[in-house]
Amino acid sequence: MKKKSFKVKIRNCATIILISSLILSGCGNKGQSFDVDYYGGSEGSETSDANVDEVTENEYGENHEGISEGGNLAERLGGKEVTFKDTINVNGAVINFDLKYKPDETVDRIPTFKGHPIGKSDVKEDEIVKNLFGDTAVALSDSNERKLDQNAGDSINLINALGDLLYHFNNDSEYINYSSVSSWYDKNEYYIHCYEGEYNGKDYQFAIGFCESYGEMAIGLFPKNPGQLIDDPSYNFMFYGSTDDVVQVQTEDGKTEFIHMTDIIGSGENECQKSEDELIQMADDTLKNKMNIHLPEGALSFEASPYVTASGAHIATGDNIRLEVFYMDDTGDYSKMKRNGYTMMMESAVNGIQLMRGLDNIDLVYDGDFSYGLVMVNDSGIIGLELPISYNVDGTISEDSTLLSFDSAMEAMETAIEKECDLKGNTKCTFDYVELNYFPVKSPDDPNEYTFVPAWVAYGSYHGPIMGRVVINAIDGSLLQCIFK
Repeated sequence: MKKKSFKVKIRNCATIILISSLILSGCGNKGQSFDVDYYGGSEGSETSDANVDEVTENEYGENHEGISEGGNLAERLGGKEVTFKDTINVNGAVINFDLKYKPDETVDRIPTFKGHPIGKSDVKEDEIVKNLFGDTAVALSDSNERKLDQNAGDSINLINALGDLLYHFNNDSEYINYSSVSSWYDKNEYYIHCYEGEYNGKDYQFAIGFCESYGEMAIGLFPKNPGQLIDDPSYNFMFYGSTDDVVQVQTEDGKTEFIHMTDIIGSGENECQKSEDELIQMADDTLKNKMNIHLPEGALSFEASPYVTASGAHIATGDNIRLEVFYMDDTGDYSKMKRNGYTMMMESAVNGIQLMRGLDNIDLVYDGDFSYGLVMVNDSGIIGLELPISYNVDGTISEDSTLLSFDSAMEAMETAIEKECDLKGNTKCTFDYVELNYFPVKSPDDPNEYTFVPAWVAYGSYHGPIMGRVVINAIDGSLLQCIFK
């Protein structure tokens, strides 16, 4: 029986290059949108006193229950779903709390760690380029008005990454062009420089940039022709996806169908055979030793959340999925697609708890330390990456933390607002969303060193214009940030 052929329509590769759906934050970004579960709007409930083994005292001199280090996050906070509802008046200002939080029961450890913000001295451009390309490195400077152009054989993956990066560094759509882009930028607030050379015996292109306003370094590394990675240069498209995807294809008779990926590519195994632990270690070693990037523990993950790409061509549903690296030739025939490698997402979290930058800007709905990045790997190591980095992690301070119960933490937040937040009499704010994040606390001895501590971050109002954000230390209840409009 003849094998059925399925083709996808390709327009500048945008419909199949899933990398282009990755968005980096950076200079000029006035806000980031993201999907969240809404936990606001329910009546309060009592907090369980199980596992209480000590009492801590915060800076206000008030006692709050401390929860033992043992058990998962739900057990520590007082339940599988914890709520807090109250109203306080501060100098005529009315502050309402209508909060609900569902702890992640898979979180059973909450370490604290130290790090420092990325500065220009951390972006060792010449050293990184030398480590990657050696003597083969060529700077694609603007002296000859060099552009990256897919029609000239440049990496479409890197072009897509640069398009997104430039848009968010500038917040201006005129910089978006997913077929060609300049290779060298030196602006007042940021720079981006591109290079090419031989990496792991293959022809690669590399971009490195830094944004002054956000203190963020961004890098991208992709093969000029992905087919070199599988010893077949006709496979010049490389993208990530899941065998759980449903893809929109065009059949031989011209009809459009939605087909499950496994029905097209079959059940053959991915050519990458190393274990997840081996691949993570290889990637981590390369990032540290060649790029001076020190990620938080567990930042690289093989599991990705269900997603829908910008093009709508690939859709994955259900539970967390594992992303593979796919290769396709210019015919766009899915049945010929090859698989060699996996994609690890760089999560802005440690052990499931998100990191924050600590910016004094509540218009940034989500003040994340790291944007979502990705690292593609196979048995040879890193084969592609796109990463924004704001902090380098310098080491673990403690392997676990003792947290206040949820009720005690929210009461400490009320006390902090009453005693330390400068509120006006006409202020009205309802806090309706709260998350447990990591927040950077500056060292009193070294302004460039931070301790990342678990912290409660309350937003008011989350589903309308944000009028306030209050952050307290989840360990002792001390105030870390208070911003009201």
